Amino acid sequence: MKIELISVGSELVCGQIRDLNAPFAASKLTELGFNIVNHTIASDNSEELKFSLQTASERADLIIITGGLGPTQDDITRKAVADFCNVPLVSDEKSINHVENLIGNIHSKKYVNCLRQAMIPEGSIVIHNTTGTAQGFLVNFAQTNIICLPGVHTEMVQMFENWVIPYILRESGESRKRYTRVINTFGMSESLLDEKVQRIIKPDNYLSYSTLVNNGIVSIRITLCDTDEIKAGSMLDNIEEEICIELGVFVFSKREETLETIISKIFIENALTLAVAESCTGGLVSNLLTNVQGS
Repeated sequence: MKIELISVGSELVCGQIRDLNAPFAASKLTELGFNIVNHTIASDNSEELKFSLQTASERADLIIITGGLGPTQDDITRKAVADFCNVPLVSDEKSINHVENLIGNIHSKKYVNCLRQAMIPEGSIVIHNTTGTAQGFLVNFAQTNIICLPGVHTEMVQMFENWVIPYILRESGESRKRYTRVINTFGMSESLLDEKVQRIIKPDNYLSYSTLVNNGIVSIRITLCDTDEIKAGSMLDNIEEEICIELGVFVFSKREETLETIISKIFIENALTLAVAESCTGGLVSNLLTNVQGS
């Protein structure tokens, strides 16, 4: 199943706040072995969101939208999705009752505005929000399903874990999980390292790798999707061993261990001490080493 994420909010586009929802959803879905094909951030503009939906529907089986389901005029997701699917918005009775229970005063302007959050595209399935007023929904467009969730992170997380993940697992029939290994190296250029890794790993739909450079450290992240944890572990063990043999002394750790952690371990295991004289670094080397527990 190919999944695309769309985050809605002009405040996200402008960088005023950080998007927590898409990284959370992507991480959870990746762990389950699903393919995230793209992530788009759209402003609070109906035409822009509909354009993003059109593009996403051409390459994804499922689109997950977060944000824009609130009670104000700039919360455009609900209406934009209904227009895109060419269906009207209708009231959901259970959602109205939920709003009434949360808001209380049915004569207040706040209540009238909040009733917008009980509107869903005709023919859609309501994803009930037990902690807030903005209801989510699932609607079908052609060959693509669209799930809309509120932008409030705590509400989104609760709905995603309790409804969205079980739905995706049930509908997709996929049971593969994603397993990863990390190998950290120092002293070899990324381009040369990549040439050597290519001799060992032949990427396909289930096996892939990527390299990441950070402060002189080149990390190799190997990812394998499989239904069998033991089989996946064995395959990754073999690949990891081959890479370590190929790269030799340039490998300083596996998993997520940092360079300073490995250095501290070597000194502790061999009862060695280290003196550091720094100039123009502001004590950075000393700080990195002393931050390691037990150093």
